[in-house]
Amino acid sequence: MSIPLNTIYSYFETGDFPTQDQFQASWSSFWHKDESIPTSKITGLENLLQNKADKSVYELHLSDPEAHTAFLAKKNASNLSESDRQSWKAALNVGELPDNVATVDSDPLVGNVYTKSQSQDLFMMIDEYVNNDGKITADKLEALALTRIFKVNEHTLQDFMNNSDAYEYEESDIIAVPSADSEPRYTLYFYIGGDKKDIKSYLNTGVSTISMSMVEGLADALKQKLERPTRDGNYYLKQDQGFTLWSPLPEPTLADVVNKDAYSPQPITFINGEERPNGMLGMNPATYSLFFGNMNPNHTGVYNIALGYNNMPSLTTGSSNTIVGHFAGKAVTTGGANVVMGLDAATGLTTGNDNTLIGVSSGYGLAGGKGNAMLGKWSGCFITGDNNTFLGYQAGQYWGKGGSGKWSSNIVIGGGTTGHPMGVWGENSIIIGSNLELNGQQNNKFIINNFLAKDNNYYKTHFIEGNFADRWLRFDTSLQVLRMPAADASYTKNIVARPDGTFGTEDRVDYIPLTGTKTGKPVSGNIEFSKDFLAKLYCGSSELYINNGLISMHANQSNISVSDFGADITDGVNAINLKSDTSHISVKSNVDGAGLLGADYYGKNYEPNSFVQKQWVEERIGGIGDVHPYKVYIALMQFSDDGNFEPQFNVLENTIGDFEWKRQDIGRYIGFNKDLFSGNLWINSNINYYDRGMIVDCRSIRNSKDSVDLNIFRVSEYNPIDLTGEIGIIEIRLYPVTN
Repeated sequence: MSIPLNTIYSYFETGDFPTQDQFQASWSSFWHKDESIPTSKITGLENLLQNKADKSVYELHLSDPEAHTAFLAKKNASNLSESDRQSWKAALNVGELPDNVATVDSDPLVGNVYTKSQSQDLFMMIDEYVNNDGKITADKLEALALTRIFKVNEHTLQDFMNNSDAYEYEESDIIAVPSADSEPRYTLYFYIGGDKKDIKSYLNTGVSTISMSMVEGLADALKQKLERPTRDGNYYLKQDQGFTLWSPLPEPTLADVVNKDAYSPQPITFINGEERPNGMLGMNPATYSLFFGNMNPNHTGVYNIALGYNNMPSLTTGSSNTIVGHFAGKAVTTGGANVVMGLDAATGLTTGNDNTLIGVSSGYGLAGGKGNAMLGKWSGCFITGDNNTFLGYQAGQYWGKGGSGKWSSNIVIGGGTTGHPMGVWGENSIIIGSNLELNGQQNNKFIINNFLAKDNNYYKTHFIEGNFADRWLRFDTSLQVLRMPAADASYTKNIVARPDGTFGTEDRVDYIPLTGTKTGKPVSGNIEFSKDFLAKLYCGSSELYINNGLISMHANQSNISVSDFGADITDGVNAINLKSDTSHISVKSNVDGAGLLGADYYGKNYEPNSFVQKQWVEERIGGIGDVHPYKVYIALMQFSDDGNFEPQFNVLENTIGDFEWKRQDIGRYIGFNKDLFSGNLWINSNINYYDRGMIVDCRSIRNSKDSVDLNIFRVSEYNPIDLTGEIGIIEIRLYPVTN
């Protein structure tokens, strides 16, 4: 029983002598340090403990990362959207600050470091939490937050830090480090966050003499609170033989979920934080669109399938699209009925319909194109037109880069047939083959070719090339046609070709076979030769030439020629010449022969205008006069005075035939007789000329069957000399050879 203080004070007033009972009663009214204070004797403690949350529930609440995330910001701000962060910045009146800038509180702004006074407030003074007897007062228990204290087994802070991985605790928790005494006393440390093995992360509360026995019943009360699990995970409370234990909650399997026939009202996500929408697996129940990625959840188009990150994030009213691949179809809005597969495939497709695009970056910039089919990596990356077909690795990769237009109705088949990186464009073209390198405009082209590799093939001719608009086709190869049908009377055209390989047709005609006409199939019509060309029929050395106004037949040296101007017959030596512009007939024979000779004697049949034979003349007149027995050439020797000393002979008499004189060297000349004279020659030449008082002479000799040499020289020195003007005379006689 306690005695009121006023009564005790009266025992000890000045001059009073307290009795033994009064003295004992007075000390019995106080608690000795060796005595425990019952919790029932601490005013408000029971109510205070009742107001504390159950530790296990509280721990679960603390370990739940999603608790109050709809209303409160997480410590790492991971549940703040970009608009939330901007709102906080605006409210805090801060912009983008470097991470290492320290700020202090300044109402209403909150800094990231403590001021001096704030730091002092963080320290706990023991005299603020115990009375004069060293006992903890009940009104301070809440301030100490004993329900957040957890005991450790280590006896020093350093040992605890070394083994901190074995404990689960977080910022603001109080670590109670026991002494090694039989009844341990605890030193309390605040964990203020940071590296758990760094002593700077712990703040000594200054309370180091607290023991459980100092508060009666406190140990039992704390025993009613469960220790938190030491490892991360999901747990449930398990009552076993009077003990309440934490037991790990087994992870559910997919089979568990499926067997529950569960319904997911929200898409399943595989990413947390701001990236959650990028990993959604689900279905839009309003549009029956399926997705695994970040398809626009607000689309209204129906029956779409999207699989991949950034796959149809802009979709609006487009329907019936099936698009697979990261970034594939990321710009599709109203386009529909497209089938796309591959990384970056149809990245630029927006409103286009009915396209089938398969391959990395295939149809990359198609935009509003429709009805295109592309198969192969980088096929059709730049084209924006309609009804194009590109098949093969890089098929038509740069088609559409350059020019101005959408470029439609092209077919490109072949790996590596990209076009020039600077641009190739056009429409209505068919290109077939690998590694074809085209550039510039390619409208209406039809090309078939093939190369093993790209090797600057831009300007090479193609195996087959054509133009749909100009309607032509050419081949850079020999042409063979198998199974050609036999022609009958219905085939009325022949195929002919120009030198450049261009084919054309002409009316069919019957040709004279090279083997000759068949018996009973003679040539029954005319054979006409062109007036513009000389026609030739020949066999070996025999030739027949026909031209407008000329017929000529040759056989070795013999020739018969008929023209508008006359006729000629010759065997190379003998000749008969008839010309319409002359008044005579020229007859020539070998000079060694008998001239014009009749095969028979016709003298008995002569008429007044008949040519007579020698026999007839001799019969009537006998030998007459002195007839030369030789042919003769007489000419005055003349030479030009222009410094070239060219021969300009003045012929006085000539029955041998024409001579052609040429200068060969100083004082040396040669004369050619084109009629090839034969027989014995007599040559005489005389010089009537003095050169600076020196006698000049000449010598002439037969050089060959058809030439004569003439040499002019100074007699005293025998040096050749060139002269000008008329200097002498030359005479050549040709005698027949006699046996």
